[in-house]
Amino acid sequence: MSMRTTWVKATGKATVFSFQVTYRPFYPAWDPPYNVAIVQLEEGPRMHTNIVGVDNEELFIGMPVKVVFEKIEGSDWYLPKFTPLKADEQPTSPHP
Repeated sequence: MSMRTTWVKATGKATVFSFQVTYRPFYPAWDPPYNVAIVQLEEGPRMHTNIVGVDNEELFIGMPVKVVFEKIEGSDWYLPKFTPLKADEQPTSPHP
């Protein structure tokens, strides 16, 4: 809750910290099944998001992911979501 904050340029890379897959409809705009995840950014903070571009059954804690932006239909807004890193984007060291 500090007032001394600064902007930091983020790499857009993260790892899946936690997730759940929802199978029951919660909101009419969201077709189940869908996942809700918490990712930990390389810079340290965690954020709520969705993991896209992968089947829910393939998600796992520690999965390396990168940010993608999904445009909200009918608006000028974009939501940050995450997708798995490709094999050639994987870190070569366990400590990025």
